[in-house]
Amino acid sequence: MRSGDWVSEKMILTRIILLFMTFGNVCIAVHCPENCNCFKNFGLLDCSNAFKTIIPDDIDSPKFITELVLRGNQIKQLNVDLHQYSSLTYFDINSNGLINIEDNSFEHLGKLHTLIMRNNLLSNLSNKTFHGLNNLVSLDISQNHLTVLLDNTFQYFPKLLELNLTGNFIHSISDNAFNGLYALDSLHLISNRLTTIPTVAFKNVKHLRFLNLQGNNIYHLLNNSFYNNSMLADINIANNNLKIIEDKAFSGLENSLESLDLNQNYLHVVPTQAFLQLEQLSKLNLGANRISVIASNSFYNLSHLEVLYLNDLNDLTKIDGLAFNLTHLRVLHIAFNPLLKYIHPKALYNLPALKIVYLNNNGIYKFPKHFLPWQNLETLDLSGNFIDCDCDAQWLLDVFNEISNKKKNFIQKSLCCRSPKHLLDLPVSTLKPSDFHCHKLAYGYDTKHHNRTLVVVILSVCSTVATILILFSLWHFREKIFPIAQWQSNYERQKNILTIPQNEEDSLSVDTVA
Repeated sequence: MRSGDWVSEKMILTRIILLFMTFGNVCIAVHCPENCNCFKNFGLLDCSNAFKTIIPDDIDSPKFITELVLRGNQIKQLNVDLHQYSSLTYFDINSNGLINIEDNSFEHLGKLHTLIMRNNLLSNLSNKTFHGLNNLVSLDISQNHLTVLLDNTFQYFPKLLELNLTGNFIHSISDNAFNGLYALDSLHLISNRLTTIPTVAFKNVKHLRFLNLQGNNIYHLLNNSFYNNSMLADINIANNNLKIIEDKAFSGLENSLESLDLNQNYLHVVPTQAFLQLEQLSKLNLGANRISVIASNSFYNLSHLEVLYLNDLNDLTKIDGLAFNLTHLRVLHIAFNPLLKYIHPKALYNLPALKIVYLNNNGIYKFPKHFLPWQNLETLDLSGNFIDCDCDAQWLLDVFNEISNKKKNFIQKSLCCRSPKHLLDLPVSTLKPSDFHCHKLAYGYDTKHHNRTLVVVILSVCSTVATILILFSLWHFREKIFPIAQWQSNYERQKNILTIPQNEEDSLSVDTVA
């Protein structure tokens, strides 16, 4: 090969390499630690599942690495060896069995903004563990063995937005544990062992908007539990042991709280007074509690509520009239409540914005005709209920047909009959009007019921007339019989007077002879 050709090919190859590097379509490998993948143009060193026990140090130009992924190895300890990766912005050491982090291990990682240490064995964090991470934005220490958060543990995180402590064994949070988290937006404390809200500790996270306490052992919300967190928009306290919510538990959140999840707790009543000031609340979940009755005005003053969950309330037996009265409610879930047999005809009164309703899998056997704004609904699920398919239920067919014609999402195939016997378990949607044994007249009322009433009226009238006739006949008969009897009586009296007894005549004749 001529030297000119070789130079020409070299130039072409160089141009191709530069072209790919420019558009980022090819990852150019450099000298790399064993079992790792290095992509210099991306600044990525990926040593996932590479059987590493220490931080890799046999790499060209570690200062150019911006992303270091070490998940799935056996690195038990972090120390100052990390200093060589001073340009890191992303560090993932997930699932390593990590036990210890020496103080100041991150001192030279001032550019780091994401640190993932999920699924390790960390049990202690000191106030110097994270020294140097002044630009960190996201920290994930979930699924570790932490039990206590000490004062100033997170003091070096002025820019931290998200802190994930899910799945630890945290039962105690010191009053100043969150000191320094001036910008914190989201705090995840899911599945720990907290029994109370660490109100004092939360005073240092004044910009907090999302708080997740799901899966702890919290049993009592005291007054002013979130008083120092006036920007909280979303609180999740689902799956706790919550039995009592004091009237002013959410004081301070009147203008901020938009979503509240109290699912899977032990509340026996709707905490109406505690909700009274939450005028900005738009989503509320009270499912899987011990609530037996949804009383009138249970959600009074929740004027902006749009989504309400009342599912899996195994003790719920009835919903009273005017229970909701929520003018902005769009989505209502009242499903899987096996003891719910009765809904007051006006329970869902004054819900002009209602579009989506789930009433499936309850024990409801009769749906009042006007209890829902049928014309406005876009989605309705009545499946899993067994109703009385009598005259009072025939109107459902009209609703089914009307909504089906408008192509609305109306789930009713599993709405079945529980009576009468010849319709048992048949889907209501498969029935014909004649199956209900109702004959509608032009007047619009049920002739069967009308005829029963008419028969009763006629029988009553006939009975009254018959009684009058009998009484009149008796009176008339008496009027005819009484004069004859009276005449006979008078005749006998006159006869007795005019007739002289024979013995009296004999005595009279004897006296005369004498």
